[in-house]
Amino acid sequence: MKGSNIAEIMCETIRDYESYYKYLRRDVHIEVLECVEFKIVAEYLNAIASRKLTCTEYGKRSSIAKCLENDAVILSMTFNSLFTPLNYVIKPGNLMDLLHSIAEFTKLRDKGMLSLEIASLLRKYPEMTREFLFTLIDIRDDVTSSESRALTEECMNMIGKKEGNPILIRLFQMAKGERKNAAQAIRDVVPRLRRRVMVSIANQ
Repeated sequence: MKGSNIAEIMCETIRDYESYYKYLRRDVHIEVLECVEFKIVAEYLNAIASRKLTCTEYGKRSSIAKCLENDAVILSMTFNSLFTPLNYVIKPGNLMDLLHSIAEFTKLRDKGMLSLEIASLLRKYPEMTREFLFTLIDIRDDVTSSESRALTEECMNMIGKKEGNPILIRLFQMAKGERKNAAQAIRDVVPRLRRRVMVSIANQ
């Protein structure tokens, strides 16, 4: 996460590939875009899970949050522009909303509000894993690792287990700081997409 320039480059690349995707059957076209969106968000979560983000003071943490928010806005606008012609309704709580929520939590300044904000985050995203939540808290400059662990356990136990979105469950399970997990998931998806694309082209 080095700035919105990277997000803009990603969006430009996505739009370039759209010139090929637009010839696909609608359901395959939507599935391809969803997979691309999923992969992008997964990379952001992997960056957090692998502890590539570290904050030594609030200014840096605020800057990271702002960068993440800007990226989420740029990516949302791009995907909205691609989904709209397909009459695809983007549901509330979509993948880009997750990035916004993480940014909001990251820039929180009042340490006394942490427990409340963590609980709110877990209610919104019950799919979030214990380890991801711990890492998200632990990147902050105003808590120690022991405090992060205690907050994680306290809030996880308070909220309890709830039924979640299967897509978000898979997303958080992938975010373990091990890039091979994400790569393996993509390798699993690609053959299925290829088959769908070939069928779509054959039926043109």
